Amino acid sequence: MRSLLLLLLLPLFGFGQIKFSQTKFDLGEINVNTPRYIDCRVENKGKSAHYILSVKTPPEVTYIHQGSLLQPADGITLRIQANPKTKGRFAYTILVYTSDKQTPTEIVIKGNVKSLPRKLDNNFTRCPAFGVKTPQTIAEETSFQLTVLVRDSITQEPLAKSELVLLQRGKPVVEDRTDKNGEHTSKVPLGYTYFYAAHPGYYTKEKGAYINFQRNYIIIDLVKAPTSIPEPLPEEIAEETVVVEEEIEEVEAPLETEEEEIEIVLEEEPQEETVVIVIEEEPKPTEEELVESPAEPEVVEEEVTPIPTEETPQIVELKDLDSNNFSEEYFLPTNVVFVIDVSSSMRSHEKLELMKYSLYQLTDMLRPTDKIALVSYSSDVEVLMSATSGMYKDSIKAMVESMEASGYTSGGEAIKIGYKEALKSYIPDGNNQVIIITDGAFNRNSNDYKRTIRRYKRKNIHLSVVGIKNSPRAKAEMEKASTIGQGTFIPINNLSDARHNLVQAIRRLSYRY
Repeated sequence: MRSLLLLLLLPLFGFGQIKFSQTKFDLGEINVNTPRYIDCRVENKGKSAHYILSVKTPPEVTYIHQGSLLQPADGITLRIQANPKTKGRFAYTILVYTSDKQTPTEIVIKGNVKSLPRKLDNNFTRCPAFGVKTPQTIAEETSFQLTVLVRDSITQEPLAKSELVLLQRGKPVVEDRTDKNGEHTSKVPLGYTYFYAAHPGYYTKEKGAYINFQRNYIIIDLVKAPTSIPEPLPEEIAEETVVVEEEIEEVEAPLETEEEEIEIVLEEEPQEETVVIVIEEEPKPTEEELVESPAEPEVVEEEVTPIPTEETPQIVELKDLDSNNFSEEYFLPTNVVFVIDVSSSMRSHEKLELMKYSLYQLTDMLRPTDKIALVSYSSDVEVLMSATSGMYKDSIKAMVESMEASGYTSGGEAIKIGYKEALKSYIPDGNNQVIIITDGAFNRNSNDYKRTIRRYKRKNIHLSVVGIKNSPRAKAEMEKASTIGQGTFIPINNLSDARHNLVQAIRRLSYRY
């Protein structure tokens, strides 16, 4: 009789009536913007009501659940979020006690942290409530059909097969060509968007604008270039040329007709195309040894066994390599620390878009042997990301995407911290660089930065500067700093520059020959 009673009670206390959809979860690689929570479905398979009694978690784990009562044939969702405080792999065990059995159910959640936010505050570590939308969900729900028309500014004729690029937060949301009607239609999220249009025989057009459900039709007028290429202006004159800012003309639509298309025309005065000059190393002249053979009397020739000589490795010039070639055969491993100006002067969306896009292009080129670190500066200085291998591209891009601009410029201290980070990850016989990205000069605490540059130059850590839409005065100051640091000045004024200039500068600086 006792055996029969025990057998009847065994399902209640041994196996239990509460079932968990899953007890092991792997979040994989975690970046700043990666969701760090899981949803576990807890269901009552029995015929009587049961409860979730308690949930025991490590300090780095938070949770919420939809009530505690589990009715028969019903269930709730248990949401668990991991909040690791350091980079690297983690595994947390959560104990869930339910009323159907005496022993807890173990839930294991693990992952690998690649990047963390600047500050771990309560908003970041709090488990997200049910119904809260993720950034991905918000982007999907705010997306709409956007049409862009590229046409001739004079004849108004559509320009088919025009190159079209749309950037949001530095990432391309459109990279395509217009159709036979000069149009391109795609679904994009609302928000600030950087437009780039190009067509053979025309000046390129670049401009940023906000788009939304009503601003859903963009017209980009391209100005035809002259058939003969004009002589380039002297540099000092060209820098003083005033560029007329293009304006966005909006046609207001009645409030009650949201579906009516509104045209936004991007117009600008014709500008000269930016000429990107790739600085290439001159081939080193070879010295020929002139051996003078004195006259000698005739002697009996003896058979001499030739001594094998090693073949001299063939040196390929940088200009003869494909522009996408960054192989270890020709390029040294690179250790680069970017010291990035995120002050309010960089708040202009065009500057941020170009800066982020340029860093994305470089990240795509990096190899596992390369290292990259990010230091930001405005009112204060912060190491956003210590040296990270080029194989973790998603982590690097996530940190770049998270950068916002505010505060005033304080570049001198940032340079010192940048050099210290470069020294920590120093690669012997490699290309060790500190690269400043800014739109202007260093405004605060910068009196001794030249001394710092000279000191670290002796340690084979060089300094280059990326100038984002600089004024002539700021450009002169940054060129001077890069000269002291035995680096290079890298101008970025448009999308073409952002695509190529930083990537090609890194290739040139790390070229083995």
